[in-house]
Amino acid sequence: ESCRLRDIRILKSKCTIQAKQQTASTCASKYEFLKILGKGSFGVVKLVRERSDSSYSYPSRVFAMKVIRKSDMLRSSQEGHLRAERDFLVSYEGSNWVVPLIASFDDLSNLYLVMEYMPGGDFLGLLIRENILHEAVACFYIAEMILAVEEAHRLGFIHRDIKPDNFLISSSGHLKISDFGLAFDGQWPHDASYYNYHRYSLLRKLSIDAKGDEKDQEENKGIQGRAEKARALAGDFERHDEQGLGSDQDLGTLLEWRHKCGNRTRANSVVGTSQYMAPEVIQAQNYQTYYDGSIGIILFECLYGHTPFLSDEGRKPTKQNILAHKERFRFPMRPFVTDKCKDLIYRLIQDKEVRLCSKRYQMLDQRQPGIGIQADRYGRYVFPNDAEDIKAHRFFKPIPWDTIQNITPPFIPHINSLEDSHYFDESEPLDDWIESATERPGLTDEEVRWVLRGYGMAVQNVAIRLINVPFDSGALRSRDLEIDSMSAFDDEEKELLKRFTREYGRRVPKRPRDIILRDENMKETAMMVRKQSAFMGYAWHSVR
Repeated sequence: ESCRLRDIRILKSKCTIQAKQQTASTCASKYEFLKILGKGSFGVVKLVRERSDSSYSYPSRVFAMKVIRKSDMLRSSQEGHLRAERDFLVSYEGSNWVVPLIASFDDLSNLYLVMEYMPGGDFLGLLIRENILHEAVACFYIAEMILAVEEAHRLGFIHRDIKPDNFLISSSGHLKISDFGLAFDGQWPHDASYYNYHRYSLLRKLSIDAKGDEKDQEENKGIQGRAEKARALAGDFERHDEQGLGSDQDLGTLLEWRHKCGNRTRANSVVGTSQYMAPEVIQAQNYQTYYDGSIGIILFECLYGHTPFLSDEGRKPTKQNILAHKERFRFPMRPFVTDKCKDLIYRLIQDKEVRLCSKRYQMLDQRQPGIGIQADRYGRYVFPNDAEDIKAHRFFKPIPWDTIQNITPPFIPHINSLEDSHYFDESEPLDDWIESATERPGLTDEEVRWVLRGYGMAVQNVAIRLINVPFDSGALRSRDLEIDSMSAFDDEEKELLKRFTREYGRRVPKRPRDIILRDENMKETAMMVRKQSAFMGYAWHSVR
């Protein structure tokens, strides 16, 4: 009887997966690809048009579709973050300050987020075009950023990556916040350790030993290596193991236990973009109010054309500059900036104990000093309406906070059609992205010389040397500096070498974070199972 039940369960699972793939295929077919808006480590953002449907009379609309490669995200153990991003966007339905989610779905290879198209591009693009902004213009945009972040906090989420790139410009010229890939709310379905616990608890119950790759096997030979591995898993088991619950408990009881005991109690991960981080983030301390510091850095960038702590030597020196901000922060002599604006910037980039922020956070931090961000007794990590102290600063005196969206913004996108994307980077053919998303064979020396046949032998020789040395994203900056130091080449040749290296260079393959995906005997099966089942329930569609 047990074998028969098992066969029925397997058959049902196959039918469910097949139906899911058919549904995803149907969802994807509703959108016509137009062009690529941008690429990233996650995948690609496309501009798509809704295909006409005879079942309703609405005109076809244009959307931005974020396509996320499952395999890359699973190797990085990002299931929790991806689930969180989708859930956050669903929660923000109807918000004036968050880029609206239209639909979400997945197939075997990708996750899809269909978003409202923001034709004005991102705020970073505006800064690049203008270089610096007039103080009154910067005041308007910073005010909108504050309201957008406050909106995220109203629903209990911390964005954790506040920077100009993540504010998009709508067709009306107003800002909306986007990219919740690093957002945090402490809930167990959004916690990577929850997924790790289930995998390793299953291996333990079935007495399966995941040996990993050669490096894992070498580390496991010693007692210290095995002890470190056990300690790494102990915290996950302590929080997520259903201690005291019998095997006959129903789903409701289990969920009640999870909501009570399985949520994270603090967030002290070092995440975000280094030049916009606050000191407490770098030091993995309490960071409820760190976004205030990020807003101060963006305001500085709007007025002076650069961030105050960025180092040409990379992320580590940039973080060191932030930690030593008391000694290294200076206002440039030019352009002229009013004292009230300087006062706001200065008060926002301070250490959290004296930073301009909601007094509720300072009171909470005084009760729980030095232990990382903690939820209050209501389970909140951030408070609603928590920007009142910043809004009251004299720099924002001209801002009508309640009616700011009725004001005509300083910049309104000039678009010729719904599909106009000239505020984004030049689009590339879809086939190019598909090829670059997978590991492709490197060029031979002869092929390099043919591709660069219009340039001298010296350029060709350097290109051959550079593409044959594997690199990762962290080494790109040092490689660019090396190219910049080559006095034998002019600026055009240097830019060519940088682009050529990125396009044809051999990248160091990323090692999966999960030992199961590093195990030669398990990784292919495990990856297939996770692609099929790790994102069940991802599909959602807004009400039109």
